[in-house]
Amino acid sequence: MLANADHIKTLINSVYGSRLEYFKNREASLPLYLTEDRWFCDVSISGTEFVVIGIDLGERFSIDLLIKQGRKYVDAVSRPVVYAFSAVTSYQRKALIENEIAFISENEQVYLPFLGSVFSKASRNLPVHQIESFSPSYQMLFLFLLYQEKEKSFNKSRIAEQLHISAMSITRAAAALKELELIKEEKQGRDVYLSLALDRMDAYRKAEAHLMNPVQEVIYLRVNAFENGIRAGEYSLSERSEFGYPSYKEYAVFGKSRIVSALQSKDPGIEMKEKLIRVQIWRYDPSLFTSTNDVDPVSLISSFQNEDDERIHKCLKRIEGEITSWQTTKN
Repeated sequence: MLANADHIKTLINSVYGSRLEYFKNREASLPLYLTEDRWFCDVSISGTEFVVIGIDLGERFSIDLLIKQGRKYVDAVSRPVVYAFSAVTSYQRKALIENEIAFISENEQVYLPFLGSVFSKASRNLPVHQIESFSPSYQMLFLFLLYQEKEKSFNKSRIAEQLHISAMSITRAAAALKELELIKEEKQGRDVYLSLALDRMDAYRKAEAHLMNPVQEVIYLRVNAFENGIRAGEYSLSERSEFGYPSYKEYAVFGKSRIVSALQSKDPGIEMKEKLIRVQIWRYDPSLFTSTNDVDPVSLISSFQNEDDERIHKCLKRIEGEITSWQTTKN
């Protein structure tokens, strides 16, 4: 059954109240297969604009199809899109959230990741600011803008190309960072430009509680199995502070890079330390944010989130001093 636009508007209003600035019909100039039996509405909540698309799930529930069509919608409207359903099952809800597909359903399920909010019938009164930890795309966009010259802005499409992530991911990340008042948007014709809203250190302090640990996994390799890596962890810390020489040389590599699948991890409990190096498998590409042989300062600090060694935290204070002057050539 196709979702009712008036019911969806009432649900959004019950959750966001006065934050809902408008909910109005939109004409869609799209191919028939993207508009047939669907309705479109422009919506704005606390200055974040998006388009709600009423759709009938029926028995045609396909995550791949929703993702594929979602990209086409985002490219066409240049803002986030949200699917509206008459109802979703617990299975469908789980699949939608796991794939970060924004949706609203008449059975009081609301998931708007670009606003940093997840609501359900049992938790519909949560505040808007609910971003506990950045996703990889959120952190990538934040770091990209953090390390730019003051007041310099960038086209969203260009950022997506440089970070090698989808336009939809950039749109969601931009909306989340804007909600946290870390960045600002400026429309120039049909293009949207993004820039940091604060000085570097102020932005870092405000984002600090939301930063994710980029390290997904740590493996050990033979010394000659990995060359020309980007220094990370205690190894990078020792090169940039008074921290003593670490037990292992340590490097960072993007988890989706081709090299990772060929790496054969060794057991540090069996192999001799001097014959091994540590390799951090990262959730995003560390090479995007450095022009040196070391990972960027914010990512380095974030990689020690669960560390309680006072020596390390003392040295990380020195690393914080690099944030204001850090440069990257990936512009």
